[in-house]
Amino acid sequence: MSKAQGELRMSNLTPLNDWMIVEEIEEEQISAGGIVLPEKKKLLIKKGKVLSISDDIAPKLREKAKDLKFEIGDVVLFHTQVGIAVDISDRDNKEFFMKYESVMGKVTEE
Repeated sequence: MSKAQGELRMSNLTPLNDWMIVEEIEEEQISAGGIVLPEKKKLLIKKGKVLSISDDIAPKLREKAKDLKFEIGDVVLFHTQVGIAVDISDRDNKEFFMKYESVMGKVTEE
């Protein structure tokens, strides 16, 4: 398989069943004293933007958990250990496949 055939792009990637794809939103972590924290000291709870949601989620999960209402573009909180990191070549940030119900919360603007 050539590199071009093996590249993942959002245009040809669709999550199935109860999976969704979330792009990590990089935020510089700074301590209370103003020190930039190294990568290994950063929190495992991340913000991310929902890139894609399986069409199969609606009938299965939204009935069971009516408070799980995410749409493409929503900003959510997730734990990096529940997601499976994928490399989508046309994106700079990390992307994660994760189960719909693994999202910890939705960030709303006030």
